[in-house]
Amino acid sequence: IKAPQHTGLANPDGSITERLLRYYREVARGGPAMIVVEYAYVDNLAAKASPSQLGISRIDHITGLSLLADIIKANGAVASIQISHAGRQRFILEQPKAASDVPWPEITELGCPIPEPMTIAEIKDAVKAFGQAAARAQMAGFDMVEIHACHGYLISNFLSPYSNKRTDYYGGPFENRIRILLEIIQEIKAQV
Repeated sequence: IKAPQHTGLANPDGSITERLLRYYREVARGGPAMIVVEYAYVDNLAAKASPSQLGISRIDHITGLSLLADIIKANGAVASIQISHAGRQRFILEQPKAASDVPWPEITELGCPIPEPMTIAEIKDAVKAFGQAAARAQMAGFDMVEIHACHGYLISNFLSPYSNKRTDYYGGPFENRIRILLEIIQEIKAQV
């Protein structure tokens, strides 16, 4: 399995480039059984983590993503894509949204603002965005999605008691901190 790794080869608007297609064509020709395409941001509000990150946030991303899925499958691999929300790990110096206002010191030192805690409405919107992204992945021909829920991005911001200082039903005990991930899984199942 080829694990997802950010290449920085997408256009600034998240769309596919010829260079990105060539890269994944060569990876697929190398013989992996499955390729998990690098993290793709799920919304245009706060999900994008880095410049030239792949997008899956809009309907107009589907055409390029479809070409990508086709190239991977034509070269013998299962096509998967990782869907993601930056949370507090946002490298583009725009306002991050996260579980709480706990900064990531290394990014804050570079000038990135301290994360703004998400409102309940913003959490619900992010959950819906993950489901919509999964539906777009399915429309584009991907065989599966991987939910990016680790090492500093949005979902891990909620899972960790270090970065989640909320006092509502998305914070505190583990059952509350895991709530966003369970809602995302339910939303993806509902949409696909």
